[in-house]
Amino acid sequence: MRTVAPQIKAVEHPVQFLNRQYNRLVAYIRRCFEALVFQALEPKAKI
Repeated sequence: MRTVAPQIKAVEHPVQFLNRQYNRLVAYIRRCFEALVFQALEPKAKI
């Protein structure tokens, strides 16, 4: 039993790390996309 637990933890840790990195990347892309959409929807001021 003791030899199985470290293997599971060793597998779970990189998965959690990748999920965290993926969530950060998705949040960054979403922010950039929203900024572009809002810029496109804003009426341009004519000077």
